[in-house]
Amino acid sequence: MPDSNLNTSISAMRTAILNDLPTATVAELVDLSRAAKSLNLANDSTVETAINNRAVALVNGGATQAEIIKISQAVKSVLSPATFANNVANITTITSSLVPDTDVAYDLGTSSNRFNDIYLDGSTIDLGGQTIKSTATGIEVPEITIGSGTNKVKLSANSSGKLEQIGTNSGGVVQDTVTGSGPASTAVTNLSDLTAISSPATGQSVLVTSTNKLYIYNGTGWYLIAEVTNLSPTAITGLNASYDLATDGTATTITLNSTDPEGATLTWSHAVTTGTLGSTATITNVNNVFTITPSTTTSDAGSFSVTFSASDGSQAATSVSDFTLFFSWQDISNASYDNLSFSVASQETSPKIVRFNSDGTKMFVVGYQISVHATVHQYSLTNGFSMASGNVTYVNSFDISSQETQPIDLAFNTDGTKMFVLGRQNDAIFQYSLTNGFSMASGNVTYDNISFSVTSQDASPHGMSFNSDGTKMFFTGTASDEVHQYSLTNGFSMASGNVTYDNISFSVTSQDASPHGMSFNSDGTKMFFTGTASDEVHQYSLTNGFSMASGNVTYDNISFDHSGQETLAYGVEFNTDGTKMFVIGNGRSVYQYSF
Repeated sequence: MPDSNLNTSISAMRTAILNDLPTATVAELVDLSRAAKSLNLANDSTVETAINNRAVALVNGGATQAEIIKISQAVKSVLSPATFANNVANITTITSSLVPDTDVAYDLGTSSNRFNDIYLDGSTIDLGGQTIKSTATGIEVPEITIGSGTNKVKLSANSSGKLEQIGTNSGGVVQDTVTGSGPASTAVTNLSDLTAISSPATGQSVLVTSTNKLYIYNGTGWYLIAEVTNLSPTAITGLNASYDLATDGTATTITLNSTDPEGATLTWSHAVTTGTLGSTATITNVNNVFTITPSTTTSDAGSFSVTFSASDGSQAATSVSDFTLFFSWQDISNASYDNLSFSVASQETSPKIVRFNSDGTKMFVVGYQISVHATVHQYSLTNGFSMASGNVTYVNSFDISSQETQPIDLAFNTDGTKMFVLGRQNDAIFQYSLTNGFSMASGNVTYDNISFSVTSQDASPHGMSFNSDGTKMFFTGTASDEVHQYSLTNGFSMASGNVTYDNISFSVTSQDASPHGMSFNSDGTKMFFTGTASDEVHQYSLTNGFSMASGNVTYDNISFDHSGQETLAYGVEFNTDGTKMFVIGNGRSVYQYSF
């Protein structure tokens, strides 16, 4: 190939060298000078000037002795051969040791220009740490290798002064003695077996199988020469313990990392180890980048665990993570009984409703016992929204019988400083103030002398609820079998003139002719109530949240049968994100369900 075909690349590299020289370090100056020499730029005045300028700058900039030696090497690289020859051509007498100024840098002759005879008077030649010695009886070498790769033999002397040969045998290396004493490359189980070998031969190798370590005998003792092992890839990083998948279908991308100690290319994979992937999500990967794409269908909600693996073909590193696709306020048809309940019979024989504070650490039950005062009961929960055994503790009660003897429902404002009780004896909502929010402690609750009558809409009220800021109020009753809507000028206030009926209602009689407790999700786009006629919780969708306007509310044709636990339910409640549902009724227990 004509050298002219390389002109463009030579020109590009010359430009790069000139660009890098002004800021080059000592080491970089050496490399750039060698590159210039390789490109036949030693006589390029521009390149030589640039190298000279950088060398002067580095020397004058406080270069150490070692760095000056390296700088001289850089300058030497671009010296004209004739100039360099003038420095060595007239060497005819050497009066001291001939020592190069750096290690492993210069050759003695070349493949095309060789020296003739070499005359030495000494006993040893050192070739890379191996010695050739002259003795009174001849030349001494430790061993001789003939051939290369698998086609080679090695000759050496054993401790008995006999010639040993190491050669190939069925793809492996074995050791035979000239006297035919058998293989000297063996395997033992434990290190103690190794030390028990009698009269080992010099050069004999033994594999200790319990540790996969290879030892060689050098004539005086056994020395470890290798560990026969395939190390596992390093622990996988970049993985969280758990992931919540996006309900809008946005993919979760995970980039994992691991390396193989022997430098092998790792193969990445995954396997679903617990749960069922089904249609919940799809998982793909390109090398170590995994993409988990969730479904947007509510019925596909679920959880699963994935074991991720990085393999070198023999060993593998693994790591596990949990994935959950949960749609807040899922269809109640997905609910299941947790086999958890809490009895309130010791405090209340006729409970009507159960309510919680925002984190579920406080629970309230209202009811009335015949011939006993109407009461709001407070309970404490160690773990929020859990009816697990030992988790719920009764705290105290507040008597409301002075206002209402048949309380049927209960509600609080956001911080629990206002409490509202709906009663069917007076068909009214009564308002109370709490000095400390969500506390029935003695002296903490005060009746505000404020109430609001609902008898004009329903003379038998049974369920009540507010929107999040208290500017909308809803109640249902068994006289009308409808949900009635009110507006409050000032949120969470039954003050005179503050509450106005919107003349808007929604009939639920097609689902249950005896509606009781009612609840909404957080944005009012879902409404739920339970009834004593059907023993079911019914679900509705609202196009505009918290509005009973005509055409805005649609029955979802979804219900949940709780008759296996409660056959006369008065109240239904949910935790904050709709993952838990609670039902209370004539069974005098709070029953817990999960989605």
